[in-house]
Amino acid sequence: MAVVGKNNGNNISITHSIFEGCAFNLMDESQKKCYNYINDCFAGKGGCFGGGGSGVSDEEFDRIILGKIESMELNERSKQVINIDSDQIKEIDSLHIAGYAGYEDDKDYKYIFLGKDRKVRNRFYDTTYIHFGEYQLYIYYCRIDSLTDNREETTNEFFYKDITNIEKIVRLRQWSKEMKSGCLGGTTDVKQIAVYRGFTIFVPNSGYSKYTIFQPGIDESIDGMIAKIRDKKNR
Repeated sequence: MAVVGKNNGNNISITHSIFEGCAFNLMDESQKKCYNYINDCFAGKGGCFGGGGSGVSDEEFDRIILGKIESMELNERSKQVINIDSDQIKEIDSLHIAGYAGYEDDKDYKYIFLGKDRKVRNRFYDTTYIHFGEYQLYIYYCRIDSLTDNREETTNEFFYKDITNIEKIVRLRQWSKEMKSGCLGGTTDVKQIAVYRGFTIFVPNSGYSKYTIFQPGIDESIDGMIAKIRDKKNR
């Protein structure tokens, strides 16, 4: 079902699973723009086959998400949550990895969609800061929900001596979703392909992994992290 919202006066009953947990009448203007954009993408409006729609472009949606992230000042936030100060991590520059949330397991599938430009996006956006202390690696992760501004935060700490391996991962995910085909009023199965970049840090009896939809600079950031950890372990 491509039409995902039904107007009931001041409320919109959101029926598509990508919108679960949302109440349109409680959204601020930026959240409503994100909702309308995603709704357009599912309904085939404003893209190759479509017309009309909300008028929210791919670029505006991306700008809204990045604006939310920048306003949170997550670099400073990460230090507060981990409870470290800048002097403890000044030896090596921290790394920043960010992008639309990756498809790590089946629960993430329903939040992924094709933009009007046919690029893969996600309702959620992930940001990771990696800080290098003298003896420990500190990782802060934040997932922001574009439709509610809710965020999920986690932190992890690893002693360099305990890290047994670091793996760089490239994954290709391919699937099909039914979408409206615009002015013809029918539906079509659209093949969706996403390339994910990520990493896994292995420690005894455990591992820590993170993936995001490919963004420029991610490969370089992951390579930089691996090199810095190896340097620390070899000292």
